[in-house]
Amino acid sequence: MIACLAAIPWRGRKVRIVFDFDPRRNPQVNHAQAELARIFESLGAIVTLIELPPGPPSADGRPGKMGADDFIVARGGTAFRDLIAEQMKRPAAPRSLADYRGDMARARVNSIGKPGVYLDRSPTGAGKSTADHAALRRVKTSLTILPSHKNTKAAEKDMLAAGLDAVRYIPLDGESCQRYDEAETVMKVGLSPSSTICPKCPHKADCDYQATMKAVETADHRLACHKRAELSFEQIADGRQFISIHEDLTEMLRPSYRLGESHVGALSEVAALADATRHRVADTIGTLTVGEGERITSDRPTLQWFCEKLARVARQLREQLTDAAQNAAIELPQPVSKLPGVDGLLYDTIKREQIRPHGDAMRLCLDLAAGRATDLAVFVDTVKRRNGEETVHREIVAIRKTDLPANATVWISDATANADEIGILTGREVIDATPDGRLDRLHRVLQVSCDVTKRTNAETVSRILSAILDRFPDRRRVGVICHKCHKEAIEQFAARDATARIAKVDYFRSGESRGSNDWQHECDLLVCIGTPRVPPETLRARLVQWGKLAAACRDREWVRDWWSGRDEAGRRITIKTRAYRDHEWYTAHRAIVHAELIQAVGRARSNCEGGIPAVVVSAEPLGFPLWELPVLTPTEADVLAVVRRLADERLTPDAAAGAKGDTANEYLSDFAPCAPNPSPSAPVAISPLNSADIAAALGKDRRWVRRVLVSLREKERVQMIGQRGGWWPVDESTPPTAPPA
Repeated sequence: MIACLAAIPWRGRKVRIVFDFDPRRNPQVNHAQAELARIFESLGAIVTLIELPPGPPSADGRPGKMGADDFIVARGGTAFRDLIAEQMKRPAAPRSLADYRGDMARARVNSIGKPGVYLDRSPTGAGKSTADHAALRRVKTSLTILPSHKNTKAAEKDMLAAGLDAVRYIPLDGESCQRYDEAETVMKVGLSPSSTICPKCPHKADCDYQATMKAVETADHRLACHKRAELSFEQIADGRQFISIHEDLTEMLRPSYRLGESHVGALSEVAALADATRHRVADTIGTLTVGEGERITSDRPTLQWFCEKLARVARQLREQLTDAAQNAAIELPQPVSKLPGVDGLLYDTIKREQIRPHGDAMRLCLDLAAGRATDLAVFVDTVKRRNGEETVHREIVAIRKTDLPANATVWISDATANADEIGILTGREVIDATPDGRLDRLHRVLQVSCDVTKRTNAETVSRILSAILDRFPDRRRVGVICHKCHKEAIEQFAARDATARIAKVDYFRSGESRGSNDWQHECDLLVCIGTPRVPPETLRARLVQWGKLAAACRDREWVRDWWSGRDEAGRRITIKTRAYRDHEWYTAHRAIVHAELIQAVGRARSNCEGGIPAVVVSAEPLGFPLWELPVLTPTEADVLAVVRRLADERLTPDAAAGAKGDTANEYLSDFAPCAPNPSPSAPVAISPLNSADIAAALGKDRRWVRRVLVSLREKERVQMIGQRGGWWPVDESTPPTAPPA
């Protein structure tokens, strides 16, 4: 620190650090801000980092620069002081879970009869699903949308137990459909089984799927998974008075299509299928039938025109995927009404002509031809290979819009949601009805700032996991959520290492990492290891879903970055990570990756009595207390394993009985926290290990072993006992610096 600043007495002084808002995120500025805050706080200052809003957007759509002086000139000194005061507010006092849940239920009840879009950002485990019940008891009809069929099944059970007339849409599978193999084929080519094989199905009268569909139609309260809502929201929401949507609704309200150059052939097949269907309609004399004799009564000229439009759309998309030279919006085609019977005709032609179009290509072309798509763009990327060669990749992104009903009360329950983003998706004003205050965590959630990516090798992942397990020796049923590519390695690690104590393993975006409530019951510790990043193309599609096409077309520079966090004691720590420089890309990344991590950690239900502690290993800024976790090298791990084995042998009854009392007594008081308590009637003396014994067991030089033991002591894995320097593994159930489990 420069002399003039160092001369100021900082202890107890309030310091506000206000850096400019730049049109592009500046990693060096972020680093300087984090380090300045850390240094000031180390001198006793009370530091607040103030964030300025962006300035007016520039011509290219980027947010404009905004400094403190710019803000004061534009909005006045009072507004600047208000901005600082708002960001310096102390966190609200913690509330009891019962009191908080009461507010959640009252807010839902009070919204009945007041159509609008309401948002609840309460943390995972707060009881948002249960809060819905208070409203469902007071409305005639409702629709609840949850991430998966597993979630809807559990919610249906809870609603029935609460005395509600609830029925869920069941999955179409081998148990519910007697012609599921054919139904699966229909879905793979992008068509609907309900429109192709169901109308004249010989099993229709005794079909479980159709029977459930009828029961859902007459039930007071319907439950559906996100995928069904994505495909048919308008139909299942029709006439529903109260609608509750849980978790991220982006893909439900703005379903996206992404076609790459591998789909060029599929688009040619769609065009050929449409041409063949059009010719068949034109050439058929008399009644037009499909499948098991179903008659097509729609107007033939209109059917021919729709098929011609479908073929034209497919060829235009194929041309864009082969010839586009730059990022650009694509003009949407003039729509043609999709008449009843089109899916049946297309499927009949598929069987006759043996054409098998890809489902995504077919669905996109059908939506474009029928006018259901709202945004369409092509993106061209030049990728440089390691050998210096450049290749061009093209991708088409299209978005279909689903509108929420204007006459219904709609609740969106998502712990990681943003009201502004939901407003963009819905085109409606969003009322943030999250209860005031905050819930205290009843179980620790700690973050290890280590960037575990899909490229991280399995050995490193196992070492990190082993280090975490060492710090929680009393946990016997550990759950792990990781990258999919690491799942098998962790399962193998658990199988070969008896100390692993791993009860359950799953991976990010599997469904279990976000929508399951089983972790807290099946496990007593949850470890989320890895940052579930997504390819840039996924972020670009999200920007298009938000209607930010200009941002989607901008550069996507991915750089080293820094952020400021705190450990359990409140000390500031500067953390290195990686991030996008563009603000819009950074926001999209946070919306997808940050949300997945928060939801995965939320499986621990840390704010509930029945929750469990959790550790998350990621370099993303998540807001959890940071925890330093020294990870062992392979050499250290080998030495520690021998130390533990020798210690276990020394703790056996036979070894204890043969121990020398005069040697052990000198160490007994120091050693007591680690060894079993000796019986008052028959004191047992156990001497610690010496480096010569450890070196002999390893077949290594004693001085080499001692260097490794010193490193292990620095990492708090072994301790030195007494003045003579004996060694013993640390009992980490009560170490001075270990986190409470």
